Amino acid sequence: MNHRFTLGLVVGTLLGVVATLLIGGRNSSPLTPVPVSAPTPTNTAVRAFSSLPRAFGAQRPRANVGDAAGAPEPVVESRLSRILKGEDEARPTREQVEPYLEANRRSAESLLGAFMVTGDLELLTEAAKNYPNDPRVQFQAATSSRATPEERTRALEALKHAAPDNAFGNYLSAYDHLKAGRRDDAVKELLQATSKPKLSDYTLEFFQNREEAYLAAGWSAGEAKAEAMQSLLIPYASQLKEVGVQVAQLAKDYRQAGDVESAQNLIKMGLGLGQQMQTQLGPQILIDELVGIVIQRKVLEGLDPASSFDTSGRTVQDRLAELNQRRQSIREATADSEPLLRQLNERDAIIYFERSKLYGELEAIRWLRNRQGNP
Repeated sequence: MNHRFTLGLVVGTLLGVVATLLIGGRNSSPLTPVPVSAPTPTNTAVRAFSSLPRAFGAQRPRANVGDAAGAPEPVVESRLSRILKGEDEARPTREQVEPYLEANRRSAESLLGAFMVTGDLELLTEAAKNYPNDPRVQFQAATSSRATPEERTRALEALKHAAPDNAFGNYLSAYDHLKAGRRDDAVKELLQATSKPKLSDYTLEFFQNREEAYLAAGWSAGEAKAEAMQSLLIPYASQLKEVGVQVAQLAKDYRQAGDVESAQNLIKMGLGLGQQMQTQLGPQILIDELVGIVIQRKVLEGLDPASSFDTSGRTVQDRLAELNQRRQSIREATADSEPLLRQLNERDAIIYFERSKLYGELEAIRWLRNRQGNP
């Protein structure tokens, strides 16, 4: 099974990830490389499309009357059932998505969707060549696991040019600079990031692109929605978490050196990144919000708990308590949700994942629990 951030994950998995982040965040050692988004054939199963879809909850086949042994045959699970369990499914092939590409005149959206469901790097290369000013294309190019450092740098610069109000390119550039030990360059990128009003990773668009590609390959609506969301990799959440950790360490270093003003500016940068991850990335995926909470906690833990947090009179300790309460509310809302998710039929799977896109993962899980009589 791929290590992937998925919609509908049980809170134990999510909070386990966050616990790992919190523990790792206490170590101010140099950044380590983090895998990025496009899976490669070596770590991803190939999905073999079947033109004979099975109904969800397929019944156990009866043993043949003429079978001398009379042993029951194994249960044949539906593809939707396997997807909801998080099991790897064979990908659609290039041949299956070609009609979809041609029907959409090989648009940027269709090329990205086909690339993300097939893993065929030629499709991303085609998109980058034909749509150099499309920020979604440049975002995918920058976060591809097969991008060289030079290709990633070029794509990030193109992303910043194509979407000048989106801070994501600056934060990822800051991550690269910090990883290479270029602190001054990282701070410059962070300053630019804080001046931009948006933080977008184009998740909603990518969900839609992937869903359309799966549908075109013959998957049912429920299967397409489920796999489009559950298998979308979000490794850059870890990269932004590392940026937050390093910003907190930089602020501490400046404060110990007596440069209080620079330390305060870095604290604002770190808190801004954490708050943006917690609230601006949408549809809100719980791992994004939890990482945003981690970043804010890491920055605040280096401050005097009794000091003022903002102009409303709240202290640093008050804000930490709010973040802890939010994390606890997520824990309670998502407790025991994974078994409910695995029981979804085609109709309810469609509703669940549509709600995830419209209202965020947490609200979809609440709907699921109420639907199953387990509020």
